[in-house]
Amino acid sequence: MFLIQLLIATFSGGTEVYRDINYHIRSCTNEPYKLVKYVAPKLPLVSSSQGHLSLWGTLYFEITVNKGGQVTAMKSVNKIEGRLKSFLKKTRRAVKRWEFDKSKKESRCFYVTYVY
Repeated sequence: MFLIQLLIATFSGGTEVYRDINYHIRSCTNEPYKLVKYVAPKLPLVSSSQGHLSLWGTLYFEITVNKGGQVTAMKSVNKIEGRLKSFLKKTRRAVKRWEFDKSKKESRCFYVTYVY
C-alpha cells in the first residue's frame, strides 16, 4: 500500500485550518509498483463559520495504467453527491496526470482511495 499525506490550508476569519489528505493506492493484482509522478489536486477551499473544514468524505477510484505508466482509464466506484462533486472533478484531473513505473504488461489495474 502506498500512502501520501498532504496538508491543506484553508482560511476563515484570519485563522488557518489544516487538514491531512490521504491517498491509498493498491494494485488490483497485488503486484509491486512505484508511483513515479504525483500530481496534487487543486482542491477548492471550503470552510465554515467556525473555522473548520465543512466538507469531508472518501472517493474510491479504479484506474487502468498502460505499460508506459500513464493512467488511461478511470472510474469512480462510489456514488458522489452534493458539494463533494467539486472535489471529485479536481481529484480526477490530478490522478489522470499520475505516472507509474513502466511494466511489461499491456495494462495494470489499481484501486485508489482518497480520504478528505
